[in-house]
Amino acid sequence: MSKAVKLDKPENYTATIYCSASNKNAVWKTEIESYGRFLALTGIDLKLGGGNDGMMKAAADGYMKGLDQLVNQGKPPKGTLHLIQCDDTVTIEGDYEIPEHFRHLSRYIDRRCYATIEGRRYDLQRSHMSVGGPGGLGTFEEVDCELLAERNGEKKLHLYLFSQSFPQPDGQIGYVYDYLPKVLPIDPKNVHVSHTLGELVVVTHNNLLSFKARQREAEELQYDSRRSRLMVFELTALKIA
Repeated sequence: MSKAVKLDKPENYTATIYCSASNKNAVWKTEIESYGRFLALTGIDLKLGGGNDGMMKAAADGYMKGLDQLVNQGKPPKGTLHLIQCDDTVTIEGDYEIPEHFRHLSRYIDRRCYATIEGRRYDLQRSHMSVGGPGGLGTFEEVDCELLAERNGEKKLHLYLFSQSFPQPDGQIGYVYDYLPKVLPIDPKNVHVSHTLGELVVVTHNNLLSFKARQREAEELQYDSRRSRLMVFELTALKIA
């Protein structure tokens, strides 16, 4: 049995959104667009499937709006929009087209297209947090693959389900992903469910702050290590002299 390959994480804090490339629910699209904009404004990289419709397009449009806002404020964007496709999905979902008024932001877009869907999957899974938005069978399969990646030892799971609301046939309000932790063998510590955009924004911001704190700690350790080596060198030089 082959050993699982550990999926490395990008240098910049990165969020992957799994969502529908066809769903046109106006409320859901508005919320996912706002989330994409938030990611851009906070300097978080966004990975998306790269489709040109539905919630996938809304998330990309939101990210572009955030980039545009930063540029207009004279602030250089720190994040990048990564559009990840494969030969099959680009045929089905289309390829995201940058709105004309955002063409000047193309430098902040990174496109990759793989020959196989597995190549696409591994790329999307290389992130610090994975967000599951409403979608069809393809989206649910991608969320399930995140769970399998953890079980296979490929990554430590940080899955955030954006369980947006919808009216059920009986008139009650339901939530898209509330059933998932109940039917799958998931460690509750690894999966977080947000019912509102505000909840998702808060948890994302907290994750970013924790990531930056760990980066500072690592930099301080590196600095201390360099100082220690320099002191040893200086003391050795004095003894020789």
